[in-house]
Amino acid sequence: MGYAQSYDTYGGSSLYAPVADLLTVRLTGDYGPAVTAVYFTGFLPSRTRKPRRTLGEDFKRFEASLKRLPRLTFRQKLKRIEISFRSEHFFAEDDRESKMSAARRSTAAAEVAEAFALIPKRVKPSADFDSARFLADVSRLLTTRIDKPAEWEAIRLEALALDQAILAAKDPWALLEIDWGHYHPKARRVLDDPFFWQDADDMAPHGNDTGADLLEDFRRWDSRRPGRAPLVFLERLLKDWDIEPIDWQLTDETQVRRLEQERSIDLHLCNEAAIALAFAVIKRRGSCPANLIEMALAALSRTALAVHDSRLAPDVKAAWDGAIAKMRGKLLVLQR
Repeated sequence: MGYAQSYDTYGGSSLYAPVADLLTVRLTGDYGPAVTAVYFTGFLPSRTRKPRRTLGEDFKRFEASLKRLPRLTFRQKLKRIEISFRSEHFFAEDDRESKMSAARRSTAAAEVAEAFALIPKRVKPSADFDSARFLADVSRLLTTRIDKPAEWEAIRLEALALDQAILAAKDPWALLEIDWGHYHPKARRVLDDPFFWQDADDMAPHGNDTGADLLEDFRRWDSRRPGRAPLVFLERLLKDWDIEPIDWQLTDETQVRRLEQERSIDLHLCNEAAIALAFAVIKRRGSCPANLIEMALAALSRTALAVHDSRLAPDVKAAWDGAIAKMRGKLLVLQR
């Protein structure tokens, strides 16, 4: 798995995910049972070095963490190697490009190959893993340039098919790979369906970009301000995003449709934020205040109206209806 991290983002990467795909489909040797997965994360500094207004402290901590890289952890029980390294070629802004050139991907691959050289320092010879042969194969793959975009696309599709086959055979909870230490001990019992924890499903509370960013920002904010009113966080976050809040309780269909015409971006982002905040508070604190539940329920009603009015295919609309019903049902239970 290949990820990227900056001072304000973490997750999938246009730079490093293709490198992970390449290794997944072409690294076919048997190197021993001690290691079954390798996760690597490229830390990307900011080109502008101007943090978002509410994330100044996060920026400082991230900058300090760059000095402690590279770092490798061998989690023997999980049979997993985790590698973090600072990119010497890319900035956070580079990873936000939707279309990445073949040349940049080859450069990213060479960075990963260099980072993998740390493995023998942590995986001892006594472990049942042939690190020397593994590194030789990795180096050969990652230092051979792939200059045709079509070849990178073929690799992506092959890796996707392989991932789907693996996913189909696994338990849904195991697929989440969540660090439960970040969340309240009751959170998993309260949100007892893997759907609520999905980070790659646009219909889930934190599966869209707004929800994912809000969850991560709230987790950091809440760790420093436990017990403080989440609405304080939301107010500051929307200011940082330059979004004017809407009437959080608005559900009248005529007024919602008028708002859709006049302030579509604000409406949809506020809907996603209200839903995401309620479920973020549940995940962090094990429960949710009544006012946040009411805000989220109103946001779900507005979202349902938007889905109804949209030109989405019938099967997609049906999926949205099911997701909205699932979120609404959970909030109504918590509201009692």
